[in-house]
Amino acid sequence: MKTQTGIAYALPETPELLDVYQPDDSGKRAAVLMLHGGGWRVGSRSDLAPHAEALVKRGFTAVVADYRLIPDHPWPAQIRDVRAAIKWVRDNADALGIEPDRIAALGYSAGAHLAALAAGDPDGAAAKDNLGRVPLNAVVPCEPIIGVQAGQYERGYTPAWSLFGPEPVPTQDLRDASPITFVHPGFPPSCFCHGVEDIQLSCVGSITIQQALSRVGAVSDLHLFSTYSHALWRIKSLIEPLMDVVAPFLDRTMVDPKPYAAEIVDFWASLPPGFGHAVPAEYTEVKIPGRSG
Repeated sequence: MKTQTGIAYALPETPELLDVYQPDDSGKRAAVLMLHGGGWRVGSRSDLAPHAEALVKRGFTAVVADYRLIPDHPWPAQIRDVRAAIKWVRDNADALGIEPDRIAALGYSAGAHLAALAAGDPDGAAAKDNLGRVPLNAVVPCEPIIGVQAGQYERGYTPAWSLFGPEPVPTQDLRDASPITFVHPGFPPSCFCHGVEDIQLSCVGSITIQQALSRVGAVSDLHLFSTYSHALWRIKSLIEPLMDVVAPFLDRTMVDPKPYAAEIVDFWASLPPGFGHAVPAEYTEVKIPGRSG
């Protein structure tokens, strides 16, 4: 494994740092941007070093980034930094030995919120920055906050004050900061992971957004871990099992989807006439998810 640490990637006036972990060979020529949790207030890229190493073992380049934290840096500094980090990975694809259309984000808790928001809103409605379109090709939100709301609390959401502070927030700003707002058929392939016993951020949030994505035809998986509560990334024994979920998901949706899609077509073609239901239209040709940009 090759590592580069302490690389500045964001705006010069508030430089944030990232670390790069790479396979010794060319690997899968795919990168995963990793984002720590901590309620947007605490945490560090160093928290995810073991997770990055686990992904590298599976052939991926892992890029682990810091982002500015509340309250010293009010929202939307956090999503601006994440978009800047995605852009940095794209701009440095050749140097990293990856393909520019094989870039995913994996985040935990607050980092999952940022990853999901960046995935659904590549044009940066919440960020209001000048980076233009910054797309992802897949996203793995673990224990995400799916929305920000004022008023009555719903499971999977967070109250507006926790992100914006105590002052009243325009409704549109709340919507723009909510990944659930950006559910649409072009949402990149997603894999939601959540502990069933999570009482801090209920797994209902992951279930809700995954079902919403599935209803509009977006590729979306859901993995629930029974007996586990919040902060999955803190459980060392879960790192390898979690990456055993993440790596195959990225393989079949981003790295090399064709064999998997072709296998589905072959399966439907192998069924005897009149068996079960008619072949669904979406399985009559090989389609590659996450390639529309």
